[in-house]
Amino acid sequence: MYRKLIRGLVEWKENREKRPLLVGGERKVGKSWLVRKFADEYYENQIYLNEAQMEHLETLLKQGLHIHFGELLETVTGIRVIQEDTLVILDDLHQYPEIVRLFGKLQNVEPDYDVIGAGNFSEEQKNALRDCVKYMELRTMDFEEFLYACGESRLAEVLRGKDPDMVGIFEQKYMELLKYYYFVGGMPAAVRTFCETRDIREVRYVHQELLNQCPKQSFLYTVGTWDNGLMGAMLGLQAAPFLQPYIFPQYQYENV
Repeated sequence: MYRKLIRGLVEWKENREKRPLLVGGERKVGKSWLVRKFADEYYENQIYLNEAQMEHLETLLKQGLHIHFGELLETVTGIRVIQEDTLVILDDLHQYPEIVRLFGKLQNVEPDYDVIGAGNFSEEQKNALRDCVKYMELRTMDFEEFLYACGESRLAEVLRGKDPDMVGIFEQKYMELLKYYYFVGGMPAAVRTFCETRDIREVRYVHQELLNQCPKQSFLYTVGTWDNGLMGAMLGLQAAPFLQPYIFPQYQYENV
C-alpha cells in the first residue's frame, strides 16, 4: 500500500547532514511496515532489531558498557555491520528507555549508517529528543491513500491535482468510494481487508480485533477519532478539500 510519508523518508535519506529519525504514531497505523518497505526499496543493506535483540541491547546499555554503537549492533545481532548504504531499524523503540537515551546521542558519535527508531513515543520522550533527532508522525490512511489501496490510482491523481472540474467529472465514483471510506476508516489492516475482500463483515471483524488489541489509554485516538466512523473519515478528508463542496453543497460560497 502507498503511504505518503515515504516521500518524507526519501528526503531524509538524501539529506547529507541528516539526524537519526524517529517515526512515531499510534499502534497499528503501519510504522513498522512503512520503515521496512522504505529500507527494502531505498537501501542496499538493512539491520532490523527484533524484540529479543532490542531487549539484549537494552540490557547491555543498563550495564553501562561504553562500546561503539556499531559494535553493540554486531554483538546483539551477530551480523557484521556494513557501513555503506545501510539502514538500522530499531522497532518499538519507545519501550526501551536506555536505547532511547542512546538514540539521542547518535548525532554526536556520527555513525556511518542511517538509523530509524519507530514507536508510539510519549510527549516526554519526544521533548527529550527534540534537539537531536528528526521526528515524523505516521497517522491513519487518508482518503487519497485509501484510493491508491483500492487500485484507484487515477482518481487519487485527479484528487491530488486539485482541479475541481476534474473532480466533478468523477463525482459519482468518489461518492461511492467515500461511503466505503466512512465505514472502513483509515487503519491499514481494515483497508487491506476491504481491498482484498470487499466484504464489510470481514472489515468489522478486523475492527473488533483492533479494539481488542488497543490499550484503553489510546482507545479514543486510535479507534474512535482516527479510525472508525464518520469522524475518522472526515479527518482523512483534510487531504481532499476539493471533495468537500460535493459532500456539503449547502456550505458553498455564492458569488455576490
